[in-house]
Amino acid sequence: MHVRTILALCLLGAAPLAAPLSAWAAGVSVTAATEKQKQDATAAYLDAKAKYEGGKFDEALTGFRASYDIVASPNSHMMIANVLGDLKRHAEAYAEAEGVASEAKALGGDYLTTGKKAQELMELLRPNIGFVTVSLEPGASGRLRVGGREIPKASWDKPVPVDAGSVEVSLESPSGTLHERATVAAGKTETVRLAAKAVSEPKEPEPSTGGGGDTQQILRIAGFAAAGLGVVGMVTFAGLGAASQGKFNDLKDQCPGKVCPAGQGFDDTISSGRGLQSGANAMLAIGIIGLAAGAGLITASFVMGDGGSAEPGKKTEDDVRAAPRIDVGLGLGSLHLAGRF
Repeated sequence: MHVRTILALCLLGAAPLAAPLSAWAAGVSVTAATEKQKQDATAAYLDAKAKYEGGKFDEALTGFRASYDIVASPNSHMMIANVLGDLKRHAEAYAEAEGVASEAKALGGDYLTTGKKAQELMELLRPNIGFVTVSLEPGASGRLRVGGREIPKASWDKPVPVDAGSVEVSLESPSGTLHERATVAAGKTETVRLAAKAVSEPKEPEPSTGGGGDTQQILRIAGFAAAGLGVVGMVTFAGLGAASQGKFNDLKDQCPGKVCPAGQGFDDTISSGRGLQSGANAMLAIGIIGLAAGAGLITASFVMGDGGSAEPGKKTEDDVRAAPRIDVGLGLGSLHLAGRF
């Protein structure tokens, strides 16, 4: 038997192999490997070992992975973990050592020694790393990545070793990609929840009304209505007052000394004049109240719409000049109205 073949048998063993927890692809089981596969795996292993002993860690890592890709031996897998530790890639080294421990336990026999070395390496690495536990919604599927490494679905419910610091966690699925970021301290475990966030429809901004809105418009309409009623009252007052004054003038001309003879029909004229005077007085009151209320309501509507005063509740000189105003002038048988808006 060739020396290389004997080495391969020592390295690879003949027990069943469990699937590793690391994301690195594994070759065929040592129990299913052909003689040719074992020889190729051993050759790659010996070449990588020579580079490792020469301090060429990156090349050695490539070589050990090539060997493990041919035949999934815990021994080549252990060397992958060792090289990653030497490269200060602590979280990756821990994940690979964890896979080695699982493989060796499943294989038993001589591989238990390799599994013990993997456990020792994990203890050495633990103070330099943290862990992330990913919380996913039931039935979640896709590609889970933690710290840039893809995590096998079988390990989604287990703490994932990560280098201390800021860690990105993502889940790519047909419905989209979820992202979260966490800060993990060495020796600590952080839980990251990946769940679809509810998106609410943005509300249309309500148009600005300058502080008055519908109330301002209502006040203004009511003000003009009241002012209109006041004007009607004043006009009616003027008409009734003129008619009453006419009656008074007729009596004055027909009754010298302001004494009218009885029995000549003056009683009806006097009664009619008094009725006109009472009506004029009532319309005068309505006119004054309507004009005053209208002016107040209109002024309030303009003040409500003014948001530029220097202090709340305090009018500036420009506010006073700009405010609407109605002036009423009354005289005997006459009415004078003046307004500014």
